[in-house]
Amino acid sequence: KYLNQFLDADKAVFAFPLWNFTVPAVLHTYFDYLAQAGKTFKYTENGAVGLLTDKKVALLNARGGVYSEGPAAEVEMSEKYVSTLLAFFGVQDVTSIVTEGHNQFPDKAEEIISEGIKQAADTAAKF
Repeated sequence: KYLNQFLDADKAVFAFPLWNFTVPAVLHTYFDYLAQAGKTFKYTENGAVGLLTDKKVALLNARGGVYSEGPAAEVEMSEKYVSTLLAFFGVQDVTSIVTEGHNQFPDKAEEIISEGIKQAADTAAKF
């Protein structure tokens, strides 16, 4: 069911937090449903090839701390995981919006969240 919904869609939006350095378990399980040889990718003599080259995807990722730079960047595995998996599936048109630091910098939280909402709205208008 979930695989067919995704295959039938021209566009998809995934909104998810950084959760223990990765994605929530339910989203991970969803991607497990999608990762099926012959459906989202195929094997060739040269290795795996993605089959979903006509998809457009937007990623909305929220992180309480800053994980896009510095030492914490190495442990960020939410956006990296989803982007890597989509690329494996052949999806080339991916837009990422990351809102981060609203818990780390509570005095700037309102500004950070407002900017994330603005970026999401701008992306939606073009999506």
